[in-house]
Amino acid sequence: DTENIYRLQFRRNQTTFSSTEKANRARFDFFFSFTAFLFISFENTSKQKTMATHKFHSRPDDIILHVSPGSQYSLKVIVALESRKLPHFISFAAIVPKSRVLPSGRFMVPELEFKGKAVNDSSDIMRFLDEEVKANFFPDEIKDQVEALDEEAETTLDAICDYFNYVDEKGFEKSLLQSMSRYVPWYAFWINVRKRIKPTREKKALKCREVLKCDLNRDSVLGILDEKMN
Repeated sequence: DTENIYRLQFRRNQTTFSSTEKANRARFDFFFSFTAFLFISFENTSKQKTMATHKFHSRPDDIILHVSPGSQYSLKVIVALESRKLPHFISFAAIVPKSRVLPSGRFMVPELEFKGKAVNDSSDIMRFLDEEVKANFFPDEIKDQVEALDEEAETTLDAICDYFNYVDEKGFEKSLLQSMSRYVPWYAFWINVRKRIKPTREKKALKCREVLKCDLNRDSVLGILDEKMN
């Protein structure tokens, strides 16, 4: 167990050491910690890549959806598949886009894998399934209305999701901050998730202000959501 190996560093010996012994002990502790850090980091990275590339299917006509936790677009496709009772497998990709290994070679989720084809973008995935399995996500008789609603979801509702995940402090702490913190190893005490994600939060705030065209506070955003839902 690598975690137990690493914890050996923190065991305290009650023996009194001379100054030379203390220096040697400190030197040993440093190299032990560094070696353990590299070993555990390599192990975690290997597990993450294995999870991202693992194949759950045994037949070429199985539907496989590659997703990432916290992606509203991934959830959109999952709900769509469930609504049509289409059997499918879920493959969790790495949370960091550049670390993902997807069938298409791209980095964005969701990505659908079906019959040797790989399709990105939630709306394109649904259109693809309309053609391949007659899912009827965009019925011909009301296609214009459904596409208008889909466009609304891709812009306004997406901005509302981003507001509560990134911009709103309470929402950020309860959702994205907790989710991202789970991926920080317990020994990496120097990593400040809040600080690292700050530039992304600022970009999301600009996008939300541009799309929603309102003051970025809970009451204003919830008012827009109520208006759209009614």
